[in-house]
Formats: sequence, structure tokens, C-alpha cells
Amino acid sequence: MTKREDVIIATKVRGRMREGRFGEGLSRKAIMHEVDQSLKRLGTDYIDLYQIHRWDHHTPIEETMEALHDLIRSGKVHHIGASSMYAWQFSKAQYTADANGWTRFVCMQPHYNLIIP
Repeated sequence: MTKREDVIIATKVRGRMREGRFGEGLSRKAIMHEVDQSLKRLGTDYIDLYQIHRWDHHTPIEETMEALHDLIRSGKVHHIGASSMYAWQFSKAQYTADANGWTRFVCMQPHYNLIIP
């Protein structure tokens, strides 16, 4: 049997997961709810890499970055990253983390399309 510490678990947050105002997006409320749901579904007590998927134009980046930082501090998440956003958005998130003493992203999964060069 494989030990948990020998496996890397990565997952993302942002898309519609349930009904209601906070059923999608990167608000603190949505992130905190969805990380707990992911932990439950995955049957683990921590996620190695938790990525935000795309930019949320309805939530201030400060709210998102602070929530992600709090997940790191709580031990539920070990590293944070981002995917499918523009360089200026990624840069703004990193700047926000630095300016507030919060955790920075460790990776960026860029847009990728096999059809469009």
C-alpha cells in the first residue's frame, strides 16, 4: 500500500460546484467550503498543491490570496498555484501576496490549446 507522504495530490478551485451565490468563484467563502469538500472527496487531511483556476473578476484578489494563505497556515494546503490566467493577473496576485506578507504561488499552469498555435 502506498503511503500518503509518497503521493502528490493537486486540485483546483473556481468552477461551479454547487448552487447558490458562493457555489463558484474565488471568494473566501467559496474557497474555504471547496477545500473542505475536496479533502473529504480525496480522503486526505491535506492537499499538496491547490491551484486557483482562472481569474475571478467578481472577487478582489486580496480576498483570494488571504484565504489561500490561511489554508497554508492551517495545514490543509502545502503549496498554492494558479492556472489559465494572463501574466498581468498572475503578477498582480504575486504582488498582493508580497505586499501583505502572504504566501506566494509556487507555479503557474499556462493556457494550453492543441488546436490554436
